[in-house]
Amino acid sequence: MNWFEQLVSPKEHHLFHQFGNILNARSNPKELELFHEASDAFEQGNILDAYEKYLFSLQNFSDGKANPNILIERHNEQLDFTLMQGMARVIGRVNANTFEAHCDIALTDTLHVAVKRNILERNYNLTYARFYFQSEKLRMKIVLDNTTMTPQKIFY
Repeated sequence: MNWFEQLVSPKEHHLFHQFGNILNARSNPKELELFHEASDAFEQGNILDAYEKYLFSLQNFSDGKANPNILIERHNEQLDFTLMQGMARVIGRVNANTFEAHCDIALTDTLHVAVKRNILERNYNLTYARFYFQSEKLRMKIVLDNTTMTPQKIFY
């Protein structure tokens, strides 16, 4: 097949994983509706339902089909999730009391000491998330109390 035939031939549906600043360009068509449902669920104290709706509101779509950028497993009193955002993989767990998530940033044995120090000093400027070292990895984590949680707070 020559290059012209590739241009005019029908395209197959491929999963779309966006990288960079325009990550939300292909958002869920029900994003706003799910966001409001999540807010209502938080107000009613249905924490797991609220997080589930909020996470599904972040799901990317291409050609009208959902991409598997968010994987959610719901257990009795717990919600485990994996969120692919750009090149980052955020792994988290939610229960009635806390929201915890982390993301691997870099291997610490390849970082210069000055870079490590700079990253840890940035913790003073962060509101919700923190950098930390674990098992030769630089990670970013967030641990929030669900008592005062809203979808807006999770987003930021």
